Amino acid sequence: MLSEVAKFPVLAVAIVVFGGGAKRLKPTVVRAFRDTPLKIAWIAGAYAAQNVLYFAALGRISAASYQVLSQSKMIFTAILAVTMLGQRLGPRKLVALASLLAGSLLVQLSEMGGAFGEAGADALLGGGLTVLGALLSAVPNVWYEKILKTEGEDEWARNIQVTCWIFLWIAASQLGSAASAFRAGGITPAVWAVVALKSLNGILIPATLKYAGNLVYLYAKPTSIVATALAAAAWSGAPPPLAFSAGAALVIYSMLQWAKKD
Repeated sequence: MLSEVAKFPVLAVAIVVFGGGAKRLKPTVVRAFRDTPLKIAWIAGAYAAQNVLYFAALGRISAASYQVLSQSKMIFTAILAVTMLGQRLGPRKLVALASLLAGSLLVQLSEMGGAFGEAGADALLGGGLTVLGALLSAVPNVWYEKILKTEGEDEWARNIQVTCWIFLWIAASQLGSAASAFRAGGITPAVWAVVALKSLNGILIPATLKYAGNLVYLYAKPTSIVATALAAAAWSGAPPPLAFSAGAALVIYSMLQWAKKD
């Protein structure tokens, strides 16, 4: 919930810097509350659920495994692109999707074996939450891309709407636990760092969807996967196991194949 609160000043600064200056701030906020705000409610609900699953999953599997398993979002995005946007998938892209699925399975097997990062009895649940979060991210992303690319839509007003709805969804579900965390002193510097990074999603993800698209957004993650795996290996003092390495390689290969034309 803290990351959603932090998004409001981030959005305000972004509107002033990139959205037409300080004079555009008030009209944009007014439009956000007048221009069919209920249209975005379900999108924000899915984002809010994915936000909750993000932290629940990271509490059960390693960050590196989370990064790779979350790439199952590409499968869901591709299916939705075909069914919702009418895009076509050729043989090369089908091979890429199969490689992604195989890589995700290898990573999950590695995590369940407890050989990489901090794994335990909840590894399977953590993997399931990650994949579910990927689905709940893909569905609204595809639909939101369609909205943002519609002529006449105000990107910043829609971003404010999404942020407001996500805040309301999360506040309704986590208000008690958030208050308990403050009382218990559970907001550590590491948590604040995550909050700061997550707050940037309010401007970076919509901008990517509007000016590039979901698939380009997904292709940006191989570097993150490799960096996370290398950092985890350096921290533990041991290289990742073969299964994890093979799974990560398959995921990266699938992304490279997807980027090529059929």
